[in-house]
Amino acid sequence: MCLRGEPRISPSESYPPANVPNIHWVAAQFGPASYTSLALQDKDEIHTITLPPDLKAAVPKRQAEFLAGRFCAATALLKAGKDPKIGRQGRLPLWPQGVVGSISHTNGYAIAAVSTQYRALGIDIEHIMTNAQAHETQTYIMSPKELRQKPAHMDDESFSTLIFSAKEALFKATHSTKTTFADFLDSEVLEVATQTLSLSFEGDIYECHWDRLHKLIRTLVCVSPTPVQQI
Repeated sequence: MCLRGEPRISPSESYPPANVPNIHWVAAQFGPASYTSLALQDKDEIHTITLPPDLKAAVPKRQAEFLAGRFCAATALLKAGKDPKIGRQGRLPLWPQGVVGSISHTNGYAIAAVSTQYRALGIDIEHIMTNAQAHETQTYIMSPKELRQKPAHMDDESFSTLIFSAKEALFKATHSTKTTFADFLDSEVLEVATQTLSLSFEGDIYECHWDRLHKLIRTLVCVSPTPVQQI
């Protein structure tokens, strides 16, 4: 597989947090877009990724985010042996039948993950917050009880970013089967460990896998066919 056209997106094969199995994960770095489509070549076939009509007048940064995210997603689908075409409903991607997936991006980085082994996936990637951002967001993304889950070795900036990212990934993984989040406090972090944390939402417990790469936090929530129920 290779990218044809203007080389503003640099794809890289990647791995999910904690090397979770049965996930096809692709990452890429990208710059501002000055084009409205990309051509992804797979052997002798070329797959074109285009901007939807509502984004053709968007700012270059938004166009680049969309194209990079869809490029990662299409590449992940090809790695899974699936049709790389992705539909769209509103701002949400529509995946091929039998596939679940998720896309995320932040300031020049994009990631996508797909799988045929889970009921749903949610992923997120975030730059580590500044100290001011961390303290400003703590009050609306976590309760005082959740704040006490912060490991002694973790700074406030990384912890706030992790909780924000984990809840974003959880929302993406559950939006089609659960009540829409009213706010971040609708879910609760129960425990934080190295590379995993557990969250409670609407009576079910979910495991979030996470890691830190340089100044980035990556999170992944996989929904199995039978989520763990809270006792």
